[in-house]
Amino acid sequence: MSQQLPTDELGWHRWFAVDYFNHTWTFLDSKEELTQEQKDAMLASALASRLHWGKVGTPMNFAIGDWQIARVYATLGDAAQAIHYGERSLALSNEHDLGPFCVGYANEAIARGKKLADDQTSCDEHIQLASACIKQIDDEHDRKLLADDLKNLKAD
Repeated sequence: MSQQLPTDELGWHRWFAVDYFNHTWTFLDSKEELTQEQKDAMLASALASRLHWGKVGTPMNFAIGDWQIARVYATLGDAAQAIHYGERSLALSNEHDLGPFCVGYANEAIARGKKLADDQTSCDEHIQLASACIKQIDDEHDRKLLADDLKNLKAD
């Protein structure tokens, strides 16, 4: 845990939402194979982050939280849950007009799930939808993130 815990309830939820989100990435970014205990902790951390965002976040936090959960489930090899959370992320992104970054990443999450489910046609469709978003993303760093993730997804 990175800093002192706030004393108010909303601050507490925000602190844990961010902390668990970042903690989840320590597992997702790991170059070593995760133990079952680490896999369980990664999933719990992603779900905890989303739970806390549900108390204090915005639709963008919800969409990104659902995307992260989808990524965790894809990492764990659970196609159905990866697709489910990817679709939740996409629905929130579209409903709240969250822009091409969120829409692109929601489609990237669905594509990962579809690939795990051996549905290459749907995977390719969602990769195309995500790829179409890249040109619309203003931030160069964000464009590169999505482009790199899609390239890695195609290569896997």
